[in-house]
Amino acid sequence: MGGLVRDGEGKTELYGFAEDVETADELLEGGLRVLQLRNKRLADARFRDVAREILARVRQYPEAALIINDRVAVAVEIGADGVHVGPEDEPPERVRARIPDHFILGVSARTPDRAKAAARAGADYLGVGAVFPTASKADAITIGMEGLRAVMAAASLPVVAIGGIDQTNIRRIRDAGCRYAAVLSALNNAPDIPKRVREFRGILRERERSEGQRARIQESPPRGNPHRFFAGKHVFQPTFGLNVLGCLLIDGIDQKIGIRNFHF
Repeated sequence: MGGLVRDGEGKTELYGFAEDVETADELLEGGLRVLQLRNKRLADARFRDVAREILARVRQYPEAALIINDRVAVAVEIGADGVHVGPEDEPPERVRARIPDHFILGVSARTPDRAKAAARAGADYLGVGAVFPTASKADAITIGMEGLRAVMAAASLPVVAIGGIDQTNIRRIRDAGCRYAAVLSALNNAPDIPKRVREFRGILRERERSEGQRARIQESPPRGNPHRFFAGKHVFQPTFGLNVLGCLLIDGIDQKIGIRNFHF
């Protein structure tokens, strides 16, 4: 996670979910590079085995990262890239104290107040939603685009939009300036998951291709990718705000510097 993004001008990428190795393989094959392992049903021992298998797959792609949902001890033990916690999980300030400095810490934050609290606790990014109605989580509260923008404005942290995102509305997430759009059902329920990943990535690249064409017509050099891959020590020098793993509204710098490099 790194680089400077201004007012949503950076690339929006997909953030995906897997419960098993097979789904992880298909998502990675299609080009998804940020993957969260989330499976509440598995006991810790079996979850650990699945996590190790998926991590081995992720490591085949130098630009890919594996985030573990909730299971902090497993994430640290297997050497994942980060952990994500929700409001019913371990408090983020305690998680931050338990994980290595280079670990990514994602925190669910549906409201501006929760976003500010997550920032104070040491979160690296915010998972914000449900932006749209979703069948994946029956008790999810829909906050809409207005709620998403309110969180973006409240905390100088990257935002990963989540909840009900599909082919009909992902452009709204992209156009709002989000660095990541988290997609579950519309990807994982597809008859051909790799193909569906490529379709989503194609939608997200539409504006980029259009801008590139205009730049060539004007005989000016194309706008470079403002993002950097990252890992290792977290160095954060804010000016007024930032977006690295998520949605940026104001300026700032957030870098994770180290050996491995990820698309954040």
